Amino acid sequence: KFNIDMSNDILEDVKNIKIGGGGETLSIDIYSEIWEKFISALNEINCGYWGGIYKKYFEKNLALDEKEIRALKQRVNVPEEIREQGAAEVAKYLMELEKGAKNLNEARIIILGDKGAGKTCIARKLINPEADMTTEAESTAGVDTTLWEPEEEDINIHIWDFAGHVVTHAVHQFFLSERCLYIIVYDGRTEERNRLNYWLDHMKNYGGNSRAMILVNLRDDHKPEIPLNNLRDNYKIEGCYEFSIQDDKEKVLDFRKNVIDYIKTHPSWDKQEIPESYYKVKTELEQIFIKDDKKNGEEYISIDRFKEISGQEDFERYKEILGNLHALGICLWYKDIDEYNTLVLNPEWISEGIYKIINWAKNEDKHCVTLKDYEKIFEDDLTRYPKEKHPFIFKLMIHYELAFAKKNGKELVIPHLLHEDRPDDLPDFPVGDSLMLRYKAEQPLPPNTISRFIVRHNQEIKKENRKFLVWRVGVVLDDGNGSIALVREEDRTISVSVKGKNRTDYISKLRETLENIFKSYKSDKPELYYRIERFGKIPYLSKEEKDLWLESKKIENHIRNNKLFYDDETNIEMSLLESARQYNISANNLIIGGKENRIEERIGDIIINFTNCNIELQGSLNNLARELIENGNVEEAKKLQSAAKMLEEVEEAKEPKQVKKKGIMSRLKRVVDELQNEESTLHKTVKGVKNGINIAKDIYKAYQDIVLWVGPPEL
Repeated sequence: KFNIDMSNDILEDVKNIKIGGGGETLSIDIYSEIWEKFISALNEINCGYWGGIYKKYFEKNLALDEKEIRALKQRVNVPEEIREQGAAEVAKYLMELEKGAKNLNEARIIILGDKGAGKTCIARKLINPEADMTTEAESTAGVDTTLWEPEEEDINIHIWDFAGHVVTHAVHQFFLSERCLYIIVYDGRTEERNRLNYWLDHMKNYGGNSRAMILVNLRDDHKPEIPLNNLRDNYKIEGCYEFSIQDDKEKVLDFRKNVIDYIKTHPSWDKQEIPESYYKVKTELEQIFIKDDKKNGEEYISIDRFKEISGQEDFERYKEILGNLHALGICLWYKDIDEYNTLVLNPEWISEGIYKIINWAKNEDKHCVTLKDYEKIFEDDLTRYPKEKHPFIFKLMIHYELAFAKKNGKELVIPHLLHEDRPDDLPDFPVGDSLMLRYKAEQPLPPNTISRFIVRHNQEIKKENRKFLVWRVGVVLDDGNGSIALVREEDRTISVSVKGKNRTDYISKLRETLENIFKSYKSDKPELYYRIERFGKIPYLSKEEKDLWLESKKIENHIRNNKLFYDDETNIEMSLLESARQYNISANNLIIGGKENRIEERIGDIIINFTNCNIELQGSLNNLARELIENGNVEEAKKLQSAAKMLEEVEEAKEPKQVKKKGIMSRLKRVVDELQNEESTLHKTVKGVKNGINIAKDIYKAYQDIVLWVGPPEL
């Protein structure tokens, strides 16, 4: 990795070059070995193409001639799917474009909506307005893909019509993508209004910046009110159309025209170019796939056959072409299960196969399937799904995180089909002994989120009385090192509770999994909150108020700005440092917690005078002890006096380790914990003293100040 400051300097100079302005040409020589290191670093990460561009601008001070304008457009218009693969892959793609380019002339429409809303009908009417309406028997089982070649425009539009059955919705996410026009078909039933939001959320999570056309399929005289302006506050909506697909022929034609106009002017499809070499391979693959009177189209081919079609024997070269064709949605290649030597030409083959498996298991009231079951599932369709392809589809279920393997890899467990009800007894995670975080979303969480989490942590599922503690929306995990966790989804919230000796490391690991899952969605991730151990189980607070939940951003900001947090329920200013250590929260590259991490002993601009804090805490402890003695509680007072005596021994400490060696922080924390614990004798005694609670607050504040310098006790 090259030095970031160095690269930024170079890039800033590139920005300042006066393209075609006749200005003084910047010289690479002024950078001497720094330039060579920069170019060398780019080459090491396969980005030499970009280094060549920088060099060309420096040496030639290029004017924007026609050729350069075309090259710039190609760089700007690289498809998002290719960009996501990184700068090196984009460079390879652009190098191929420079050898020759062809207009892709292809677009994709995704049709979503509930079962029976009219999705398949509008798909047919777009292609042929005179087409007959579908019957109930023709309901889409998985996904129907149809090619629409409108006479009005030279473009191929691929229509994907997805099934509306609830059990299949978890599968949709693996075929939805960006650079699509989404058509949400809604049948207008007022009692199902939230379904419109459901499908718009579906689009938002997987479609990124894609836009939707809402089509309200009117079934009767009732015309539902669509809060379009409200919806546009949260979703990208191109338009809303209300008509009967069956009866309003003119409006069907108008809708069809609007769809074509949108596609032909959209920058994602208007003159989108791909390398000519890719276009040639794409054309040949289409010829193999297309079905006509003379032959049945092939739905998949071997990788060896692809080598012949592409004319590439070099592994890296054909792998690059395969990867980019997969990214563009032209064919589907799964490099992590390449041992089955399969390149899929028809996505329906995958989706319908997976839908068959899930529907069969649901109808059989099963959540597990075996390869032997596949023979039953596909017994009426073995020509399309031959036995030798069953292991490939088996692996695809794992690839798409729809299932995980058990029993030596011979059986698949589909979490989405587990029983919905939780087990009878779940572990308790009391404050003080456990850590807890939760993600709260404004919109419904994407379907299958918790299932994907279960798949990723399936090896850690806890077993009790010969039963695994896992259900459709939750799981109990065991890290094998003394910590257990409860993860579950409830009402747009995913909560994670962890206890045990490795709780900080384990909750960090589980948080990372959820963060990665949320990053895979295109919409904003849910807000992250942490449960903070607050001082004093204050009697006048309700049970809910005693749990202090703080947003992740708030904790990070307080750490970053070296500020105490003011708890307005207890009127106490508290340091969030100890909580941040326990949860391993980072702020501005300052990593807190974890076995290998340390916080700086000096906290930014806050210089804590340990001696003063120490004396202040001693004073509060002795003050409360006197109050207790006057009240006749001598034994409880001795605990406080003993704590004050410990602090007196380290008044002159110059380094935190001098305090830690004495074990003072652990002993202090026990006293503070006892003051908090409503069930403890000390808490009850202090509560009965006139100024007890106020002095206890002073003790806690002084304790927190010391923690800022010394650090919290070892957990």
